[in-house]
Amino acid sequence: MTRIIAFAQRKGGSGKTTTCLNLAGALAELGRRVLLIDLDPQCSLSASVLGVRPGEHLLSAALIQGTSLADLVRASGLANINVVPADPNLAQIELNLGPLPGRERLLRDRLRAERALLDGYDYVLLDAPPLLGFLTTNCLIAANSCVLPLNPQDRASRDALEESVASVKRVADESNYNLTIEGILLGQVKLNTTLGKDACAYMRRTWGDLVFEAMIPDSIVVQEALNSRQPVTLYSRRSAPALAYRSLCQAVVAREISTMPGLAWSPPGCSPRSSAMRSCARPRMTGSRSSKGRS
Repeated sequence: MTRIIAFAQRKGGSGKTTTCLNLAGALAELGRRVLLIDLDPQCSLSASVLGVRPGEHLLSAALIQGTSLADLVRASGLANINVVPADPNLAQIELNLGPLPGRERLLRDRLRAERALLDGYDYVLLDAPPLLGFLTTNCLIAANSCVLPLNPQDRASRDALEESVASVKRVADESNYNLTIEGILLGQVKLNTTLGKDACAYMRRTWGDLVFEAMIPDSIVVQEALNSRQPVTLYSRRSAPALAYRSLCQAVVAREISTMPGLAWSPPGCSPRSSAMRSCARPRMTGSRSSKGRS
């Protein structure tokens, strides 16, 4: 069964697009077939990173007019990875639709109508824009789970995380009852600094087991890989970031054979990674709870 994972975070610069690409690269290494769907009107993933631009058919038109997503799929230049490129017109969809009922379910409805397309992939990764608006809500309603990346050393990112988790909870309560949080990913971590160590410790105290064990270290090699239009797992296979993304990938793939559909926020005393999770109440937010490579 195809797993659909959204990458969402209110604050820009959180590493959302970087995480989406590098998880795709790690999944592809394992032979998983991955479809990336770029829903950011800035086209960061498809145009800026992968260098893939839309053809005659546009994603914005497909969402509004209900035309086939299969016509939008483009080769990424990477093995086992294809991409549906974004286009700038995505920014105008909300204005064009106005108060149309069901507008926040456009992507979900389109994907449900594309079973033949989805059957060709093991994973669909949705790169949402850095806002908790119409397009991000569409991603969350269409997804089985979501990954919330952030830079833990940045106070603004930590504050934005609370809003992001609250938005996920709202969508899970109102529109997508099966939506879970795959995990919170700590990225751009300065592991050798007191700031980095303290920030990561704070995140684990505050959010507990919802934080992925894998942490992505701050390294220039990640940006070099992006500039080369490759996942870091391909660009620098033995680097610390590549190993970290593979660890993240293993945590995600482990859920393929788990009876637990994903992670969800749980009340105190109930670990999101334990079998007891299934008997917990739905999430409740209280207080401030928070190729050219080199080896």
